[in-house]
Amino acid sequence: MTISSLLPFFNSFHIEKAFIPLFLFFVFLFFTFLEWRFPLRMMTEKKRYRLLKNGGYFFLNSFLGRGLFISLFLFAIEYRWYDWRDLHQQYLHFLPPLLMWLILYLCYDLFIYSWHRLNHRIDFLFAFHQLHHADRNMDVSTGLRFHPGEYFFSYAFKSIFLLALGLEIKDLFLFDSILLFFSFFQHANLKMPLSLEHFLGQIFITPRMHDIHHSIESVEMNSYFGTSFVFWDKLFRTQKPIKSQPTNQLGLSKFPETPSFLSGLFSLK
Repeated sequence: MTISSLLPFFNSFHIEKAFIPLFLFFVFLFFTFLEWRFPLRMMTEKKRYRLLKNGGYFFLNSFLGRGLFISLFLFAIEYRWYDWRDLHQQYLHFLPPLLMWLILYLCYDLFIYSWHRLNHRIDFLFAFHQLHHADRNMDVSTGLRFHPGEYFFSYAFKSIFLLALGLEIKDLFLFDSILLFFSFFQHANLKMPLSLEHFLGQIFITPRMHDIHHSIESVEMNSYFGTSFVFWDKLFRTQKPIKSQPTNQLGLSKFPETPSFLSGLFSLK
């Protein structure tokens, strides 16, 4: 049994192939509209150029990820599959299905928090992750801006999670779709009322929180590693107070300007 099979709507209508990508596309458009209507900061790049460049990274990663990269990890997972299948059922079988799904997603979110921190602690990993931080602006399209190298190693890391809990690749796609929703939200150049931001910030990572993480200052950059929930930043003391004004400067000091599409791929030092 997979986590996705616990949700009949997901399983019966093959929602992962049709509805979820369409839903995420409209979420992207929705946040793009809100950015235009309620911007947190003035952008120094044209929106059209940013969409083409950051969208290009996304489609490149999607092509490579669903081809070569994930095929390799699927082979590794299937090799030991029958020793691990439904491992989560042995420990969570007594819980209602949706509660079991929520617990597993919380575990996955903690797993991604740990992976994000590793990207900032290990120079080899940050060589790829820096493409994401080199963006001198930040908007919803920044949530698509990742180096293929980071994409590759992230799936290697995620395969450990799948093996540990006996899940299927189908479950990973469902979890990653939820993460992408939160990634769009936290990267959005969206000015919300501070009262609403503080309210949502009790549970979720908000745009102003993630704005601090993208600061050019290393002390601020090493905060808010969470993607969905703020619990892990609170627990591991990587939380900072929300600012009423946006961070003064975003990006990395080594890149005076946001790198072009190709230079971003090959600037790994």
